[in-house]
Amino acid sequence: MEVLTQPTIRHYRLLPDRLAEAENRTRRRILFPQIAVMGVLLAISIFLGTRAGAGIKYTVGWAVFLGVWLTYSLFMSPRRLHKKRARCWETYSLEIGPDYLLRRQADTPDIRLSFSDIKRIERRPGEYVRVVGNQNLHVIGIPEGIDHFDEVWQTVSNLAPTAAVGKLHQVRSVIAPALGATLFLAALWTSSPAISLTLLTLFIGLAVWGIVISIRSPNVPRKVRRTAILLYSWLIFLSVLKVISTLPAVLGK
Repeated sequence: MEVLTQPTIRHYRLLPDRLAEAENRTRRRILFPQIAVMGVLLAISIFLGTRAGAGIKYTVGWAVFLGVWLTYSLFMSPRRLHKKRARCWETYSLEIGPDYLLRRQADTPDIRLSFSDIKRIERRPGEYVRVVGNQNLHVIGIPEGIDHFDEVWQTVSNLAPTAAVGKLHQVRSVIAPALGATLFLAALWTSSPAISLTLLTLFIGLAVWGIVISIRSPNVPRKVRRTAILLYSWLIFLSVLKVISTLPAVLGK
């Protein structure tokens, strides 16, 4: 008599005592550098506005905005980050089936990758592993704070070519917002209508790209996605208004 065996399915969760370590790393490498860069850019904007002849109301308005924004970023953002990170950490689960990986997490769609669809494995030792599918946005992140990580890594590392992840991947999280803010502020304060129009066009393209990534990426939580879409849409609206007011000066030449 033939005995049928059930396929092996393994489940893994993140270890609660590794959450604080992950949060500290995120604050140190992403949040604080972003706050510092954006603070400098806002200060430069105030300086450029003053040199361009902006009145005292503008200068005071930007200074108040800068102070409120920095206060919020330094004191409220870490709290919100902790709340969001804790929820994601507590609800994360990884399922390894006979021919697939399945990641589940609160506020994000499930991600299922068949072994045949995995293109590469990226690892940043001591931090995380990224399993990248045929579509670049289909990525399963596996923190090394998961239980039985050695067992998980032994399975995952045999599925596709592996590569080490350098600092550039995290630096992008700081560079992208800084680049967008630089384009927007430079477009506002340049004295050349043609340069302003060019910079605004680049910024609108970058903002649209941000919306597309927010919508398509299954790793972006729903609340973060909504906030990002609203912010990008508002900035695009302001940019379009600026483009409309700039076009006559450009076409007149």
